[in-house]
Amino acid sequence: MSFDQFNQDQILNLDYRDNNGQRLVGISMLDRPDVDIGEIARNQDSLDRIQNPAAKDSFMMKLLAPKHGEPFQAQRVFLGRNPSKSAILLLGDPNGHPRIRLLVDSLGTASLEFLDARGNVTARLPETKK
Repeated sequence: MSFDQFNQDQILNLDYRDNNGQRLVGISMLDRPDVDIGEIARNQDSLDRIQNPAAKDSFMMKLLAPKHGEPFQAQRVFLGRNPSKSAILLLGDPNGHPRIRLLVDSLGTASLEFLDARGNVTARLPETKK
């Protein structure tokens, strides 16, 4: 289930995915550029008419390219349970890269991680024992 921004696409989702018993359930909040939903629908119609797979992929990449300097979709917040059965809060930057991860794993161990734009952990609490 999702909620759309006025005259645009979804920005608030209630998520549930099950891939062979690997379940994800949660709430996600997305940022989107200011692009009219009519433009998105017209582009989808054009995409559906393309038969050549390479041309279709190329057109899709253009559709998903940043608009007005903003990504087509950037997940800013996810709160839920991931496939590894961890309770998790992810906070993302304006490009949708996770930057803070608060987690309680399936064994009950809590952690707080700060990540760079590539997803590398730059700091962790509690600190990893060496």
